[in-house]
Amino acid sequence: MKYQKFMKKVMEQLTEYKGVVDTLSTSYQSEVAKREKEFEEMGGKYTPEYIKESRRNWKPSKDYSGEISAEREKHQKNALAYLDQIQKEMDGYFQVPVNPSFASTVTALKTVGAKISNREFQLLQGASGGYWDRKLLSELGANRTKKDDKVKLNGANEPERTTVDKPIPYTGVELPDIEHAYENLQNVKNAVNTAFEAYCGMNYELKDVVFPLSKATEETNAKIESAYEIKAQPQKIDTLTLIRMASSIKCFDENHSTYTAFSEMMEGLAATMPEPKRKTTLTDGDRKLIDTLINSNYPSLAQDDAIRIAKTDSRLAEILSLDERYGAGVRKALAEVSDNE
Repeated sequence: MKYQKFMKKVMEQLTEYKGVVDTLSTSYQSEVAKREKEFEEMGGKYTPEYIKESRRNWKPSKDYSGEISAEREKHQKNALAYLDQIQKEMDGYFQVPVNPSFASTVTALKTVGAKISNREFQLLQGASGGYWDRKLLSELGANRTKKDDKVKLNGANEPERTTVDKPIPYTGVELPDIEHAYENLQNVKNAVNTAFEAYCGMNYELKDVVFPLSKATEETNAKIESAYEIKAQPQKIDTLTLIRMASSIKCFDENHSTYTAFSEMMEGLAATMPEPKRKTTLTDGDRKLIDTLINSNYPSLAQDDAIRIAKTDSRLAEILSLDERYGAGVRKALAEVSDNE
């Protein structure tokens, strides 16, 4: 599975974004310190009203909010695109269709009420080809029973032997928890979004830039200060935002518990489930489908169409790569895409 490669790309985007924010944080702090020193030196030289007005109208030399927003948009978009690739990989993993031959075998065993031993279940599991094959096998195992003799007293108070089906479910089918898998992936997405949307420096130096006062609040504070000469209270950040700010710092660490839990889950998934079997030859149906999609009368255009289709649909890419007319070009194009990811 390629999730490791995509997760590495996600972490690269996070690292680059954090570097930009940390650089801007240093610059912003330097400007704020310089501003405070200048206002202190204005004391005794200018009226308090003038100093207040100057402080209120002060603006940094650059648009820190705009620069952070632009960097966030770029890197967050890239990171989420890589996470989408992981989800597509997971989707493909769980969407492997049921093998008709395997399904027929399981159905026949269930229909005739065959008594299947643990060893036989293990052999069947080895023959399964994907999640849904395992799902069928799991259901068969859950309903396994065996005949069991029981003795009970009848109406005449005499012992009577009866035979009943005793449940002995087989729990050895290695079936991934599909809900847990997607929940782990969503947790990773949430952590990545928190990193991009809530990080404002290691010591929250840019909190006023990342979480600025609303325009309405700024106007209200200015009116209160002008009318009553009451200095507005410093911005108070709500508890939820504070938690997100603190959590965001951890989300840049590749060893963050959310990322390691996801990696462990994916490793377990790869170990539990067999890799989907790849086609090695084209069927007549495959060839008819290809000829329906691509007009072979114009070889150059047909080659371009084959590559375009292969890039957009992994299922069609598999059969196109086996077609002697388009296979070489398709395989080369897909390899280049993989190298650039």
